[in-house]
Amino acid sequence: MYKLLANYGLRGVFSIVLLSASLLSFGAEYSGDLINGVREGQGTLSWDNGDVYEGQFLAGKRHGKGRLVWSSGEAYEGDFLKGKRTGFGSYTWNNGQKYLGQWLDDQPNGQGFCYDPQGSRRCQFLAGKEVAFEGGRRDQLFNGLRPKNLGVGSEGKFAPCPNSPNCASSQEDSVLHYVEPIPFVGNIVETMDRIRNVLEKDMDRIVVRVYETDYIYAEAQTAALHFVDDVEIYCVNDEEVCHIRSASRIGYSDLGVNLSRVKEIRQRVSSRADYNRKSVRRGPRR
Repeated sequence: MYKLLANYGLRGVFSIVLLSASLLSFGAEYSGDLINGVREGQGTLSWDNGDVYEGQFLAGKRHGKGRLVWSSGEAYEGDFLKGKRTGFGSYTWNNGQKYLGQWLDDQPNGQGFCYDPQGSRRCQFLAGKEVAFEGGRRDQLFNGLRPKNLGVGSEGKFAPCPNSPNCASSQEDSVLHYVEPIPFVGNIVETMDRIRNVLEKDMDRIVVRVYETDYIYAEAQTAALHFVDDVEIYCVNDEEVCHIRSASRIGYSDLGVNLSRVKEIRQRVSSRADYNRKSVRRGPRR
């Protein structure tokens, strides 16, 4: 039921009292533009429970730019499409946390920035769930849980690869999984330092988590769907090689991603070493 305090069909400022199931059975008051009795243009819609929306309307729905504040103190400000938060906007929680980024169908969806009292970071959502963030990964959806068998065993071995084609290791015998280890480029300290520089400076979407005198653990993110893979490197002085293992956390086939990643790391370590050796030999022109 609508109680209008002005004539229909004219654009202007009105006040409406309405009660509708579509508004979750809360009474609401509207003040703003109308066309033929329908909210359209700029206006403010206030619910009896304390929620308030102020912004643009189209065909009776929130559409365009607007700000929605809940009685709890949480607020959204940004784009609306046919009544739903869709486009670009910011959501602020009453504890001070904030998300600024892309939205779809009333949920964070896409890339943005997440803020909390400790600072800000880039983050990514899919259907309202955070799936990736700068400097780390959420253990949700495409991420999987970090394996419990990471590290080097008493015999100097990584965990064996599974039977599925989503793992590459220099300590495997099978053709499906084997890849050559990384040869030393100098002593073990120089080699470890070289590998770390390659991972952190030359490679995309790789974050080093553990760096020890002979062991490196890193998390790598795939480019397409942001799956998280685990990369381990173990350098052995006696063999003058660094063994490497890269494996997916979830899924059956990685379409060759881990194998390609390991080969690229080997190539970049060798190329960086060759470049540095040439730089050392280079002297002043005569």
